Amino acid sequence: SLMPSLAAGEGRSWTLGEELSWESQELSSTAVSFSEGVVELAGFQSRDNIFQQLKWVDGSPPAGFIPEHAEANIWDSNPLRATNLPLVDGDANTSSENRFKRFGVSFAGTSFFFDLGTRFPINKITFFPRLQGADGEGRPFSEDFIRAYDMLVSDGVRFNDNDAPIYSTVKRVDFTRDSVSVVDFPLQFIRFIRLNVASSNPFEIAEFQAFGTGFAPQGRYLSKVVDLGEKANFSRLNWTMEK
Repeated sequence: SLMPSLAAGEGRSWTLGEELSWESQELSSTAVSFSEGVVELAGFQSRDNIFQQLKWVDGSPPAGFIPEHAEANIWDSNPLRATNLPLVDGDANTSSENRFKRFGVSFAGTSFFFDLGTRFPINKITFFPRLQGADGEGRPFSEDFIRAYDMLVSDGVRFNDNDAPIYSTVKRVDFTRDSVSVVDFPLQFIRFIRLNVASSNPFEIAEFQAFGTGFAPQGRYLSKVVDLGEKANFSRLNWTMEK
């Protein structure tokens, strides 16, 4: 009888995170971070602005349900479309400028929408105009703040019959004299944020920030196609993780 034998051949290992970095092979990722050859679930301390961990793009009102995705979207209800990226760029010197400062126009009813792409642990949201500088007439930008508003959030899990997120109000402000608005609420997982402007005065927003502690409930990493340069068989795949 014939005894089976193992075929001889050249063997080599390919390790992601050493020979090639996780970032260099990333096609898309959601709620993960990279450091020292490691890909890990995004985690935050109370001082971390979560918005600065995200990849923001200008969005538009969705036509229906949007599955979780890698990029965070921001849009507003103003029919005059323009970029909102200065509101989340981490630079307090950039803002919406004159978009919501037109003379004789009431901006009550304006809404801003933020889709973070997936859920993050959040318990504080802040927003404010430019706190330094003044316009051509000497009026400080810090006076152009929103004086009344509703802040609403959604976990991104519950949707209504129209596939729209179900929001809950975390703060309602009938009038404020503070240039910097701070909204505190119990820590919760949030994907969608909505700011409804209730005051008619002209305003601007320089930065919108979100803070929380803990880890995102889940993360995703999708690599590019791995080109080994020739035909190959994989024998054993190993994955090492720590909790």
